Amino acid sequence: MTSYNFDFDITEQDLKHASKDVWKVPHFFKMQQVFVALPIISAIVTVISIFMPSHIFNMMFFPLVCMTLFFAYLLFVIYHSTYAGMKKMIKGSNLKRSIVIDDVGIKQTNSASTSTFNWSGVVHIANQKDTILLFIGDRMFILLPKRIFANDEELNNCWSYIQDCYNKAQNKD
Repeated sequence: MTSYNFDFDITEQDLKHASKDVWKVPHFFKMQQVFVALPIISAIVTVISIFMPSHIFNMMFFPLVCMTLFFAYLLFVIYHSTYAGMKKMIKGSNLKRSIVIDDVGIKQTNSASTSTFNWSGVVHIANQKDTILLFIGDRMFILLPKRIFANDEELNNCWSYIQDCYNKAQNKD
């Protein structure tokens, strides 16, 4: 039985990389498309309303501007809270992590808890520029910074192993 064991500290740099990488993952990207599209559509409708007769313009302009500003603000808050939320989540807790990846699943341990996830509970995996993200929910993931691997060969072998385990679990369902 193959397994990979990692003991590492999560750094602020890891969190910065993860907060950027997470938005490149397809199921997060779908959310991002919606939140980016809403302020753009609202702005277009606002501009179009300027060319309407004055009585319609007066009724529509203020609500449309407010809606545009609201959606732009919402996009800003959601994007920036990803990093802030991750940073706050670990602030004050032990940054030391121990992760074991094997045929059964993923076991993550820190000073406060141990969590075990079967491969069938992993909803998405992503190999990004600086991180490997193992999603255990729509917005929850296990972070593996690529810096923890000894070399590219170990990284590639581990990623292939993760893909095999994930695909086997997906095909069983």
